[in-house]
Amino acid sequence: KRVNPPTADNAQVAKNATGRIIVNVLADGTVWGQDEFALNSTEAITDYVGQAKDRNDGNGIPTRLHLRADEEVDTREIKRVIQAAGDAGVNDVIFGSYVVER
Repeated sequence: KRVNPPTADNAQVAKNATGRIIVNVLADGTVWGQDEFALNSTEAITDYVGQAKDRNDGNGIPTRLHLRADEEVDTREIKRVIQAAGDAGVNDVIFGSYVVER
């Protein structure tokens, strides 16, 4: 799915993406898991993040939510995803952005 994240002068490419759960929020507010799995409700987001956290915990890997939201997304949708992840026990959030060259 296509996400146009906001740009940032100081964005950096991650050196280690281990344990990240990627969730994409498209411009229309729909939410998708990293494997292009539609997350049609808050409960679905919580379940998706919780299952990935359980897999990571089983392997001794700390879990972080990597939230990629389109720059046009209403911040209420972003808040909803973060709260759902928190309900699953994931409170460490990374926001995706692109670096811009000046």
